[in-house]
Parts: sequence; C-alpha cells; structure tokens
Amino acid sequence: MKLKHTIITAGASILLVSACSSTKQQTSPESFTNAHLAQYKLNKPEAIAEYEFSAKHAQKYTDLITEITEQGKKVNWPTHYLTKQVGSELTEILDKYSEKNQQKEFTAELLELTPSTAFDQAYIEHILGKLYAQQSDYPTALHYLEKSTQSFILGQKTYVDVLKNIATLYLATQNFEQAQRYYYQYIRYQGFAEPMVYDQLAFIHYQQNEFILAAMAAQRAMEPKSSNNSQLIMQLSAWQQLGMHYNSLLAAHQQQEYAPKSALYLNNLANLYDLVDDYSNIIKYRLLSYEYGQRKTNGNQKQLSTAYSFSGQHELALSTFLECKKQKICKESSKNSAHLAFLHMQAGNIATAEQEYQLLFATTQDYQYLNDIAAMYLRSENLTKTKVIIEQALQNPTSNETKHLSYKILAQLHALQKNYQSANAALQQIPTSSPYFEQTKHIVDGIEASTIKKEGNPI
Repeated sequence: MKLKHTIITAGASILLVSACSSTKQQTSPESFTNAHLAQYKLNKPEAIAEYEFSAKHAQKYTDLITEITEQGKKVNWPTHYLTKQVGSELTEILDKYSEKNQQKEFTAELLELTPSTAFDQAYIEHILGKLYAQQSDYPTALHYLEKSTQSFILGQKTYVDVLKNIATLYLATQNFEQAQRYYYQYIRYQGFAEPMVYDQLAFIHYQQNEFILAAMAAQRAMEPKSSNNSQLIMQLSAWQQLGMHYNSLLAAHQQQEYAPKSALYLNNLANLYDLVDDYSNIIKYRLLSYEYGQRKTNGNQKQLSTAYSFSGQHELALSTFLECKKQKICKESSKNSAHLAFLHMQAGNIATAEQEYQLLFATTQDYQYLNDIAAMYLRSENLTKTKVIIEQALQNPTSNETKHLSYKILAQLHALQKNYQSANAALQQIPTSSPYFEQTKHIVDGIEASTIKKEGNPI
C-alpha cells in the first residue's frame, strides 16, 4: 500500500544560502504509554504485548540514533576559507545574480571559475549542485553535491546542509534507498535531526516495507503541542501492515484527541475495533461517527448490526439492518440477504433463517447456503434436521472447499451420533491439503475423546 505524501519540490526547497537549523534537539513524546492503555481500556494481554513490542523497538531505534550520532562526534571538523581570488570572483557573481532568476547564467559563470584549493573546488561544487537542483536537473545536481562531500573539507554546517539536500533530491526522485542513507548521514554528522527529517524517514521506511522502522521514525517526528496528524497516520498504517491492531488503535485514539468530533477519526476507530472484535466499542464509535456527520453506508450498517448481534442485542441488530434495507441504503443482494439470515439465526429465529438461506440457494445454487443451514441446526443440536440438509448439500457436483465443508459438517454429525467409523469415512473425503481436513480431524478426535472420558472405559 502506498501512502500519499507531500514532498516539497526539491528544487524549491534547496536554497543557495544554507538554511538555518535550530541547534536544540526536539524530544518526541512517547506515542504509546501505559496511561493510554488504561485510558482506552486497552490494557488486555494482547494489547500490552503489542505495546511492549513497540516500546522495545522504540528503545532499539533510540540506541541506533545514539550510536550514529556518537560516530559523528569523532569527526575533527576543519576550518577552511576560500582563496582570495575565488572568494572575490564568487562574491562578484553572487552580487550580479542575487536578485535575478538567471540560474543558467549563474551556473555558466561558476563553471568558468578556476579553484585553487580542494576547499575552493568543494565549495563551488556544492553551489553548482544547488543551482542545478533549482533548474530541476537532479542527476547533475546530485553529481556535484555528492562530489562536494567526498571529504569533510567543507566544514560541519555546510557539509550537513549538503547531505540534507542530497537526501531531499533522492527522495524527490523516489530513490528511497539513497534518500535513507543520506538522511541518516545527516543525523550522524549534525548530531540530531528536526522532526521533519524523521517524518521523511518514516515515509521512506514505509515505502521500503520496513514498517517497524516507519512507526519508530514517525514516533520521533512527533512534536509537543502539535497535531502530529501525518505522523499518527503513518504509525497507524505501519502497525496495520504488521497486523498490530491494538497499536493502531492507540495511534487512532491519539489522533481523535486532537479532533474529538471528527467523523473520519471516529469512523476509523469503529473499523479498527471491528478488527479486534470489540463489539461494544464498534457500537460506541459507529454511533458517534453518525452523530458527527459520517454517512450511513451498507458496510457501516452491516458492521453495526453485526456488533449488536454479537453483543446479544438481537432486536436492535435486526431493526438496524431492516431499516437500512427499507431506506435502500442496504440494497437487495445475495450478500445482504445472507446477512439478514445470519442475524435471524443469531437471534434464534431458526425457521426464518432457514427460509432466507433456502431462498438464496434457490436463486444462486450456491451450496454454501445449505452448509449454513446445516451448521445452524448442528449448533442447535437438531441432528435429524442437520442430516437432511447436509445430504442435500452433498449433492454439490463440484469438489471444492464448499463441498469439503459439507463433509466436515457430516463428520461432526456422525461423531456426535457416536458413529466414529462414519465420521472418519467423511473425514477421508476431505483432501489433506484442505484447511478443513485438520480442523475436522481435531473436532472428531475431540468429540470421541470427550465421549470416552464421560462414559468411562467398561471393564
């Protein structure tokens, strides 16, 4: 997944005069804290495990940055000056073009300069690199900028400015590997980095599928008393890519703190709670999202009705979805009809659920709906009805996962009837490559073992 990201045009962001940088290092606040876990009632074992994973990697990233900056401290930065002749000629050229948009003419005159020392050469090259960047000639710009950094002759302030410019150009040309390399060099030799640099690094790591590093860099990019929205979006997205939904939820809650009435953020929270099957919070944030302007959609209303159903509020589940159909937000479709059947089944309206599923089977010839009926009767321990329906389902002419599921239900049925030989015969109809094979074997073996334990072994 590619994130939309605003990158300042490299040519416009690289000024001829070195940009002023704050010498005070920004300290990013921790994104994930025990207080947040408690505040959002996310202090359950799986959430804490994800937080500890995040905290461990945050420390690793801090250690990495510390190691990098310690390396940079070992450089003995020299002090050099332009030779008198080159300095005089350069000043004359700068005065000539300082207020004119004549980069090409400026560049041409610079190329005519004859450097007397290595410092003259490097200094002219770094200016040429910036000029070519302003002309959007990025390959030539990178050529001169990189040449100027082949030694530490430029001095620290100019040197790190050039490194940042190189990284920005590589990012603009989507050479993420080189952009990453130069941003970390920038951190090494400057000794710290502004939040914007970590923001860019988070984006780069994300594009390279380095999601843990993306989340860590995004955390460091956060600034106190700032909305930090892009950094939180990055963290949320990175944790989602890693399947760490509770860490995503922490980022989403922090995001919502900045805009408590944002329908978008409330909608995101409902969807994230859906991923961890937290039905009470799905209901809470879905209803809040509606209150603050989120549009009701087929998907949103199905989600809400499902959450009501699994939280035992069956009348609300049915009325929510039936109202959705009445308002034609939930259109007539086989999926919506199946959902209505599911809601009736959950509510204990077995006959109505079967009627809905049978109608679906009649119109689609999808044998999965017969499996749904058979599984429903099996759960309600109506074994006679289960047998009738599953025999109908096994008339499926195609050997596919739907039919494999039918054999799974049949094996369970035989096992519950203590007919273990028939249960194993049904199991053998499922290919070992099917996920249903191991599931069915485990269920049948479990039923048999439980029955033996209950009845005891006769002597």
